[in-house]
Amino acid sequence: GVDEALAQVAATRPHAELRQVVRHHLARLDPDGAEPDPTEGRSLTFTRHADGSLSFRGDLDAVGGEKLQAAVESIVQASRPAGDMRTRAQQSADALVQLVDNQLAAGTLPVLRTQKPHVVVRVDLEDLVDPAAGPGA
Repeated sequence: GVDEALAQVAATRPHAELRQVVRHHLARLDPDGAEPDPTEGRSLTFTRHADGSLSFRGDLDAVGGEKLQAAVESIVQASRPAGDMRTRAQQSADALVQLVDNQLAAGTLPVLRTQKPHVVVRVDLEDLVDPAAGPGA
């Protein structure tokens, strides 16, 4: 019935009137209006510290959160060596880093300012040639 009414108005009435009729029918079909976009609440912020470490905070909608949890959990479950003494939080953080490593190694990330995403590590020459360096140096 709606198709017939719209076709009749479109064929016989001015364009402005057709617009009004379409709005009328849309309002009757969906009286609550458009569904809110759950992705509008997504956010992710990073804070770099003086020692180079990084803190972050984020909020995801239910679907985005499930995707992130599923990806991290798959790596956590696949990387459970016997005798692992790391906390669950440490395992999850390591899994997130592994997820990022996998994506960077795949080479499929978008180009950013003419460069593929990559990490550059700078090591001072003195640190490389220091014969007194011990474990963990």
